Parts: sequence; structure tokens; C-alpha cells
Amino acid sequence: MIPSRSMPSCITNSTTDLVKCRDDFHLWSQTYDRQLDDVFAIQDEVVAAVWATFFSIGARHVASRQMIPTARKASA
Repeated sequence: MIPSRSMPSCITNSTTDLVKCRDDFHLWSQTYDRQLDDVFAIQDEVVAAVWATFFSIGARHVASRQMIPTARKASA
């Protein structure tokens, strides 16, 4: 999250990015311009958006993977 104070002091501008660490692939980005009435409400909104995006991307990744059966040991 990259906060900016380029707007009047009562408004915050922040950009949140979701980036895959392995290869720096940019997955998602959102910019938020909000009043600073309740910083924790802004935090909750950003966290909810990141989690929703993260799980959406994760679900698509799991659905697209081929499942490889594992060998099971025979019980004695």
C-alpha cells in the first residue's frame, strides 16, 4: 500500500497492489481516495478487497491445475 498526501489533509489517496513475489507479476491494483474520518474503516475496506481478490485468484489457480494422483502405501 502506497499512501500519498497530494490531496487536502482530510483526504487520503492510497494504492494497493497485489504482486506475485516469485516473478513480480502484477495481479491486481486498486486506488482509494477516502476521507480520513475513520482510518480503521478505510483499512477494513482495503483488507476486504485484497482478501477477496486473493481468494478469487487462488480459486482460479487451483481449478486450472491438473490434480496428480499420489501413490498410497498398501496397509500390512
